[in-house]
Amino acid sequence: MVRILLADDHAVVRRGLRALLEARQDFEVCAEASNGREAVELALQHRPDVAVLDISLPIVNGIEATRQIRKEAPGTEVMIFTLHDRESEIRDVLHAGARGYVLKSEADEQIVRAVEALARHHAYFSDHVSET
Repeated sequence: MVRILLADDHAVVRRGLRALLEARQDFEVCAEASNGREAVELALQHRPDVAVLDISLPIVNGIEATRQIRKEAPGTEVMIFTLHDRESEIRDVLHAGARGYVLKSEADEQIVRAVEALARHHAYFSDHVSET
């Protein structure tokens, strides 16, 4: 079972991701956070296999949350799931320790493939992000 933490400040996005991911029998959303501080706390508490974070989280942004999660829970892989595709932000999250990056505009299959890859400790970047 792949255990997943979702962190986005929009409840509708979290609900949609949960529905998409839990349609798979081998995926379980173990926690949801609406801000970066909560994401870090829940990652330490639940030790998910994969944390799916937006960059634009309130209180603690997704870049800093990634850095803290990778430091305190190194077994948790981080995937950034965001609207932002600027090269500087992609570089920043990679330096913070994220090993996955998928845009919210990507197809559902990309998100599932990304979680699968990260659960196996493989990096995953959507085609658009790889080109950037």
